[in-house]
Amino acid sequence: MNVPQRRDRAGDQRLRAVLRACGQTPFRLSADLSLLEILAGGKLASGAPESLADWVARRVPAEDHDALRRALAEARIRGTAIDIEHRVYQPAGGVAWMRSRAVPVTDGEGRIEEWLGAAEDVTTRREDRERLAIAIDVAGLSTWDWNLITGEVAWNDGHFRLYGYTPGEVTPDYEAWSSRVHPDDLPEVEERLRRARDEHGPYAAEFRIRPDGEGQVRWCRAAGRFERDAMGLPVRMIGIMQDVTGLKEAEARQRWLMAEFQRQVRNSLSVIRSIVRRSAQAATGKDSYATHLEGRIAAVTRVHAAMMRTPGVGLELETILRDEMQVAAVDESRMRLDGPPLRLPARMVEMMALALHELVTNAIKFGALATPAGRVEVTWEVMEDEPPCLRLFWRESGSGQARASRRKGFGTELLERMLPYSLGARTRIEHGPEGLACAIEMPLRPDRA
Repeated sequence: MNVPQRRDRAGDQRLRAVLRACGQTPFRLSADLSLLEILAGGKLASGAPESLADWVARRVPAEDHDALRRALAEARIRGTAIDIEHRVYQPAGGVAWMRSRAVPVTDGEGRIEEWLGAAEDVTTRREDRERLAIAIDVAGLSTWDWNLITGEVAWNDGHFRLYGYTPGEVTPDYEAWSSRVHPDDLPEVEERLRRARDEHGPYAAEFRIRPDGEGQVRWCRAAGRFERDAMGLPVRMIGIMQDVTGLKEAEARQRWLMAEFQRQVRNSLSVIRSIVRRSAQAATGKDSYATHLEGRIAAVTRVHAAMMRTPGVGLELETILRDEMQVAAVDESRMRLDGPPLRLPARMVEMMALALHELVTNAIKFGALATPAGRVEVTWEVMEDEPPCLRLFWRESGSGQARASRRKGFGTELLERMLPYSLGARTRIEHGPEGLACAIEMPLRPDRA
């Protein structure tokens, strides 16, 4: 071996030592890429140099064969460098992820003679990426990575889906992004991006997107930052996005609930003021006033509490009736309720509950429920008019009218004046031989609350 050969061999050994110190395994590939010569141990060999024919089939799991062979064939045809991640079987057992990089070595006429490269174990890095991807997916986040030098943009699968694309359906670029941002929000989002880029600050924005490119709207929250070179020029932007549609809807519902609560409180106070004033006008004495006032306010309080459990959806008519009967200790054998399921609109509930309370109270004091044989029948139906109309019939039987009161008190005024004024109702009250009969007809979407 002459001096130049010894020097070349020493240089090769030093290069291999440097690569091993960097955690890489040097290798050589034949011109057709079928023969792999491992120049040092590591993850690819047991220690000594080793030559492997058809190394893809022998050392690479079958699931990775097609992708790896396509990458090798493309590099061979184009004569470009190889850079691919794939799995390999380790000599000691198990599977590792490797990043294999190689460059072609050509002769004087440009023909490829061999490939020289190095393989790096990236198993830990891949596992970290997979764990991060799982965490991002579980957290409902999506990511983007924008190379400002090349203009290339990378989206994770969640980002594609967030914008209404299937992963890989489009090439991530400005057009694919901006076409899905709501046009009313796009100028503000672009301005925030420009400010973050020019003022060296973070990027943050909330805006609407249209995943179907048309009518569907979702809210997104984005945050990111620009990375800069030594001169301070932006070279890369990375960021995350989150679908906050549910949060926005919850905030809107919270605002609506507060408005609904305030409306119900105002209505309840108005009803209570009316109860206090009209009860005083109809009372025959202090004790009578206190007793009736307490019962009426309790009726309003009950339905108000029930409505606050499910704000804005009203209450079932039968529930209101049964609650009133139960509070008055009316045995179920003495009443009959019959009608279709009907949820009264929220703004009708308090006045209807008060009207039914007055009918129950009157029946207990003067009507059918004041005698052992008395019964009450309440039936209702919904007429499919425009708007739909409720017809409710209250019929008492077996009272004999022995103690019937013909004096027009608060209950009569409520049925004949307050219901028509507040709910647009039409009412009719009759005192027959069997007891009181009352018919109430009202629209289910009254114009006045």
